[in-house]
Amino acid sequence: MIFWKEWRSLRLRFAVLAAFYGITALLLPIGSYREYIIFDVLYLYLIMWGAGLLFIPAILGMDAYVGERDQETEDFLLSKPMSVIKFLAAKIGLRFALTLLLTGTIIAITLIRVSGPGAPLYLSTPPYLIWYVTLSIIVGQLVVLMVTVAISVRAPFQSTALIIGASLGAVVAGLPLLDSTWQLSMLQAPWGSFWLLMVLLVLTSALASTLLVTREAGRSVT
Repeated sequence: MIFWKEWRSLRLRFAVLAAFYGITALLLPIGSYREYIIFDVLYLYLIMWGAGLLFIPAILGMDAYVGERDQETEDFLLSKPMSVIKFLAAKIGLRFALTLLLTGTIIAITLIRVSGPGAPLYLSTPPYLIWYVTLSIIVGQLVVLMVTVAISVRAPFQSTALIIGASLGAVVAGLPLLDSTWQLSMLQAPWGSFWLLMVLLVLTSALASTLLVTREAGRSVT
C-alpha cells in the first residue's frame, strides 16, 4: 500500500523532471565535436551538467516525510502495521531508484551526443575518466537525495527541505568533485575522491534511515 501511495505522489513529478531534463539534454547546444578533443572542455561540461542534475534528487526527496504532514496523512500512515524494510523501501528505495534511473539516462544521452561521429569520445578521452566522472555525478545525486530525505523528517515545510537539503547536499557532493578537477585535467582519475563520495553516501543513507525509523517508532508509540 505505502509503496503505491509513494509512487502515485511521485509519478507526475518524475514525468515532469524526465521531460524537462530529457528535452534539455537533447536541445542543449553541444557545439562543435572537435572542441571535445580537448579533455578540459569535456570534463568541465560534464561536471557543470552534473551540478544541474542536483535538482532531481532534491525535488524527489523534499516531501519524503514532511509531505505526510502537509497532506495530514501522517497519523493514518503510521497507525498502520508495516515492517521497517517496507517503510524504508517506499520512502527511500523508490526515490533512490527513480533518481538513479533518470540521472543515468540523462547522462547517457549527454555522452552519446558528445561522442559524435566526427570525434568519437573514446579517441579523445580515456574511458576510465568518463566512468569516473559519470559515477561521481550519479553518487553525488544520491548523496543529495539522502540529505534531503533526512532534512524532510524535521523540516516544517517541503520548500524548507528542498532548499536546505539541496544546499547541504550540493556542498557535500560537490567538494570531492571540485577537489579533483586538477587531476582530471592531467588525465588522472582521483578515485580517492570517488570513494569519499561513497562513504558520504553510506553515512547520509544511514542518517536518513535512522531518522525515518525513529520517527515511525515514536509516532507508533504515541
